[in-house]
Amino acid sequence: MRIFFQIFVGFLWVYVIIVLEAYSAKLVAFLTVERFPEGINTLEELYHSSLPVYGQTPWWVDSLTAAKNVYARKLVSQYSTLTDFEDIYKHLDSGKGVYIASSNNLIYTISLLSKNGNPTMRIMRVVTCIHALELKKYPCHLGINT
Repeated sequence: MRIFFQIFVGFLWVYVIIVLEAYSAKLVAFLTVERFPEGINTLEELYHSSLPVYGQTPWWVDSLTAAKNVYARKLVSQYSTLTDFEDIYKHLDSGKGVYIASSNNLIYTISLLSKNGNPTMRIMRVVTCIHALELKKYPCHLGINT
């Protein structure tokens, strides 16, 4: 009877050790939080990142040139016009460019291109641009890959 009890306690001890190890491993995996690198949040950071800025019309050059922000004016040197959105999206999806457009356009684009309901881009408020002909002020926005 005593040997049976020792074998039972030995198996129980091994079982407890296995359960505790499995639990602590799952707990560590659950508590591990993935950290993402800090994104671009200002025009100065965007300018210093040297990422190209893509838009669908050359009109954005005039708007950025007329902006009061120094870095918005400097972004003109990084601006390229691509009329086909598929070309712009290739750069956005790879994280090698930003897209300048109106906020409504960007909201539609983000909802259209989200993967499994998770957005792949975020909107960064840029600056108040001035329409060259009408002299109206309105906000410009950039779409940045997250």
